[in-house]
Amino acid sequence: MSEPEISVIMPAYNEENHIKESIESIINQTFDDFEFIIINDGSTDSSQMIIEKYASQDSRIISINQENIGLTLSLNKGIRMAGGKYVARQDAGDISFPERLEKQYKFMQTNKKYGLIGTDCEIIDDNNKFIAHKRYSVYNTQLQTKLLRINPFSHGTLFCRRDILLELRGYNSFYKYAQDLELILRAKDVTDIFILPEILYKWRYSKDGISSMGNTGYGERARENYLRRKKKLPENYLPILQSKLSERQKKNQYLLRLSLYYFSGYRFKQFRNLVITLFAKYGLKVDLLLLYMISLLPRRLIDFIRRRI
Repeated sequence: MSEPEISVIMPAYNEENHIKESIESIINQTFDDFEFIIINDGSTDSSQMIIEKYASQDSRIISINQENIGLTLSLNKGIRMAGGKYVARQDAGDISFPERLEKQYKFMQTNKKYGLIGTDCEIIDDNNKFIAHKRYSVYNTQLQTKLLRINPFSHGTLFCRRDILLELRGYNSFYKYAQDLELILRAKDVTDIFILPEILYKWRYSKDGISSMGNTGYGERARENYLRRKKKLPENYLPILQSKLSERQKKNQYLLRLSLYYFSGYRFKQFRNLVITLFAKYGLKVDLLLLYMISLLPRRLIDFIRRRI
């Protein structure tokens, strides 16, 4: 049996509410020459039962059931197992559009200089309700510098040449969070990177998801170590101290980031309404006040400002 063109890797942890949608979004792709490596990372809910059901019906699914080791190590395990020329990510809980793999595959086959790409995406909530569009492909000409300030890529949209991932030795196991940013910062030094200017993915912004837990220390450390490598200095692997957030703090962070997604998606009415609520509850925040004022400007002027900040 020949190796597939694409290996899709999806670790999952307690995703019983949404994993069916994620699996079906991959097995129903218009491009079908792939293997689908699903790693149940020690879930305590019914995730494994759901995975096994789909695996029994589709031979492209490779089901791995393991004790919990975390996202980063699970991804590296998937990369080692992958047989495809390309490796695609899929986050459990998210949804790929039917033509996602086909369009990313065709782009990479046509544009050989690129080793890692993503796509624009749509942000949804736990109930599949639309939040905003994330169109960070507008930064394609600025990716080298933007990555030192923000992460324009959505992790679940990554599509990489496997030989590049093997050259990079996969994800850095130090990074419990922001592992995608750290990988991309290393990748951009050995290959060209790009974000397809098309929405091909629905990324779920969940109150319980990794991306809403506020682990900014890992992102800051990834950027710090990137700059250290550039200066040929030793990297900093001292432990990153994390304080456990209270439920109130988690809610605050969730709402704060939600307001920023509204802003970046040009949903300014929703942004202003939420910001007013945040001001009433927690007082004025200078950065949010500045964004509030910017949101009142004409769209063309907002676009001009965003390209320069």
